[in-house]
Amino acid sequence: GDNKQSYLKIIDGNVKKQKLSRLGMSEADSQEWVGIVCFECRGMEPIGYTPKNDFAVETTGGTIFDCEDVEFDEGMWADYDGENDMSVSIQDLEIQFETF
Repeated sequence: GDNKQSYLKIIDGNVKKQKLSRLGMSEADSQEWVGIVCFECRGMEPIGYTPKNDFAVETTGGTIFDCEDVEFDEGMWADYDGENDMSVSIQDLEIQFETF
């Protein structure tokens, strides 16, 4: 059999600064593709990604939902910002992979 090592490593977005200027998104990025994570892959190719405890969310009112509170079930996340009396959500999350 083939004994080549394969791995996937999450790397700092600054490594690929020319293509991935920041890791994060804002309300202004709605309906736009935004880089949220950068992988280095050797001997394999990812086919899917589901964010799990990877993201913190800051509302327009300044409330922060920590990573432990943000999980994307079926491509969406929703909660209530009690400090600012508003519903907050991220909907229709789609993932695509690009090669740098």
